[in-house]
Amino acid sequence: MLGAFGLALYRGVTLPVLRIVMVLGVLHLSLSQVRHADLLGMLAPIFLARPLAEQFTALAGDRTGLTLRPSAWLPATAVLLLIGVTGLASLRHDVSPPARITPANAIHSTEIAKAGPILNDYDFGGYLDFVGVAPFIDGRGELYGEAYMLRHNRALSLENLPDFLRLLDEYHIGATLLTPSTPAVALLDRLPDWKRIYSDDVAVVHARR
Repeated sequence: MLGAFGLALYRGVTLPVLRIVMVLGVLHLSLSQVRHADLLGMLAPIFLARPLAEQFTALAGDRTGLTLRPSAWLPATAVLLLIGVTGLASLRHDVSPPARITPANAIHSTEIAKAGPILNDYDFGGYLDFVGVAPFIDGRGELYGEAYMLRHNRALSLENLPDFLRLLDEYHIGATLLTPSTPAVALLDRLPDWKRIYSDDVAVVHARR
């Protein structure tokens, strides 16, 4: 990005105002949430292509073939390299998410999916999605909204203990899947309506009696 900005400043590249807004918008999204980096990669070239082609005449459509034909081996080499790297990567079987966010043993050792709605730790949401269990929350923070996420965090940390108890009843929670260090775990151990049915160094499962 710094190189692109430097080139723009050096060559005096200009864009229409609307395209500037769109490019800066997707740039902001990609820097604020890593999942939006794909948007920058897909949309920024679309917004930049025409102005750059007009300002860098060597890249204009009517001269592209003549200009790039002598160097056609470069994209061909890049494609072959990409295919090779992708093929090698697909042969790997040791790629997996970190164990601390993968409560596989807790899921496979209990019938948590049959207990009813699950109140889960934020970091476990992605794995629950992966195994087909509906999470209470996952990494798509922009979909849940700030108020929902703050309530979830304050409830599990027992910053608002009465609201934690209300949350369990309001959403008809049948089981919880939390990290051992979550303050709510110790409270659930003491609540008469709940029992611990599984625990390891990754996750603790409580079920409603």
